Amino acid sequence: MNWDIKLLLARDLKLLQPDDYEQLSEQTIEIERMLITVVLVQKLTAERSTHTASESSNGPISRRAESLQIG
Repeated sequence: MNWDIKLLLARDLKLLQPDDYEQLSEQTIEIERMLITVVLVQKLTAERSTHTASESSNGPISRRAESLQIG
């Protein structure tokens, strides 16, 4: 959500004091960073589990056997 724009609007319309705007703006940025981190960690975890699953079904021995097959 565009909370930064909404905060700016509230400040410009004098619905927020400048100090309150600064505090809320900093907190919004911090929360956005935390959410991005959570999304990235979930994505990396999903990629790692997919990669690990494919390695276990086609491990080094299977890959070596495939490379030796004459086809």
